[in-house]
Amino acid sequence: MRFSRLMALAVLICAPLSTAALAQESPIKGAKPASERQADRTADQKDDGAKAARAVKQLPADQTTSHTLELPGRALKFKATAGSIALTSGDGRIQGEMGYVAYQLDGADAVKRPIAFAFNGGPGSASAWVHIGGFGPWRLPIESPGLAPSALPVLLPNAETWLDFTDLVFVDPIGTGFSRTGRSGDGTSATGGRNFYSVDGDAESVAEMIAKWSRQHGRLVSPKLHVGESYGGIRAPKVLSALQTKFGVGMNAMLLISPVMDYGLFRGPRHHTPMFVNTLPSIAAAARAASGKPVASRTDLADVEAYARTEYVVDLLRGPLDTAAMDRITKRVASISRLSEETVRRYGGRIDEQIYLREANRAAGRRASGYDATVTGDDPDPTASQSHWSDPFAEALNAPMTSAMLDLYGKLGWKPDLTYNMLSREVLGGWSWGGGTTPPESFSSIRSTLALDPHLRVMVTHGFTDLRTPYFASALLLEQLPAMSEGRISLKVYPGGHMHYSREDSRIALRADAKALLDAAIAADKSRMPSLR
Repeated sequence: MRFSRLMALAVLICAPLSTAALAQESPIKGAKPASERQADRTADQKDDGAKAARAVKQLPADQTTSHTLELPGRALKFKATAGSIALTSGDGRIQGEMGYVAYQLDGADAVKRPIAFAFNGGPGSASAWVHIGGFGPWRLPIESPGLAPSALPVLLPNAETWLDFTDLVFVDPIGTGFSRTGRSGDGTSATGGRNFYSVDGDAESVAEMIAKWSRQHGRLVSPKLHVGESYGGIRAPKVLSALQTKFGVGMNAMLLISPVMDYGLFRGPRHHTPMFVNTLPSIAAAARAASGKPVASRTDLADVEAYARTEYVVDLLRGPLDTAAMDRITKRVASISRLSEETVRRYGGRIDEQIYLREANRAAGRRASGYDATVTGDDPDPTASQSHWSDPFAEALNAPMTSAMLDLYGKLGWKPDLTYNMLSREVLGGWSWGGGTTPPESFSSIRSTLALDPHLRVMVTHGFTDLRTPYFASALLLEQLPAMSEGRISLKVYPGGHMHYSREDSRIALRADAKALLDAAIAADKSRMPSLR
């Protein structure tokens, strides 16, 4: 059994969600026997390995520049380095080149000064969202309104940058940004048989990059924070585990922004109840925002959370033939979602992201973003039964984000002669989700890393109106952790969506919470205390 590649659309930064499916491999008439297919694969790997010996460097030399960032009440002097780390085989052959941008404050003590490694998700997304949308030294305004491909791609000083309390390294996994798989002189693949476009291969490559960068820049002794967004919720815990067990590098803290930690909780066939339970509180938040009563805290949604985890799931399991259960669901879900009872009953009370985004805005000829249901755009075909649409948040910002990143690279003096992949369809289309019948998940890695390192601290953050990775899925999942995690892992939910840091108040709150997380993690590691005195 193998997961369909359609599952790659489940949490992609800039792509619609899709239903996860299982596809059973079956014999094909005229196909080669399994032994012959394995022999062909082995031959291909040997040929690719030979090409790796001839791999050429595709990215230019690293460039370091000095900067002073003038912010309200303070000025930050730092060095920026744009460059790449070569990922190599055991004998030193280049198999890939992973690009990054690093910011290091001038004059800091490496033993005391933290360093944060951050990336986005996808799979296939570059780190631009967290870099210039979130907490880098410069920021592209991405608040609504004003979201459009023609928006001015000019970066401004970011008053909410994290550079005050940690150095920053923004990492583009292979295939994203300017990062590339190995290529021989004739342009053919030279990866030595290494599969970067896979759950485990991707995580190991990012871990290798972090370990090499830390060693090359003398930061192995620094306190370390690991940040992953969206699919980064799958990648980051696996990277952390690989760093601990294979590369000999520890992390003090991990921050997961709008993560998916278990695909089994997000998508499935219509009879699969978890996705409807998980999404209902975020639908409630979106409906209340649309009626002028935005949610400020989880307390505002306590009634919906309680209903979702009790009566709602029980009545869903009773099935559509139980008319009393269907009557109860119809009445309550219509009240929560602000959809008509007729609409809720038509869908059997099972209101998912796509249904809500379509039906809540159909009458106005609008379609909302799955990344933030409060952001809407014109529906190009409002009378169609289904809308084939471009997301009015993520896809509207693809052009200005890309242009702003290219302009930034120019200012940093690093100018690869390659296409910048803000979102790589090649990575998405070629992604391997692994074999077996279990959906990809990282929750097991979170358990094991917490158990292995009693000093490790973890924080998960979400936006209330994110229907792409709804916060309640993480809330229910984190409740399944054993007692050893008590006081070491937290969940924060802010106004906003998937990129909740796009809103100023949430960006300020996220910054404060990230600093508190890192401070607590460093304080918990008593081995550091003599060096910090």
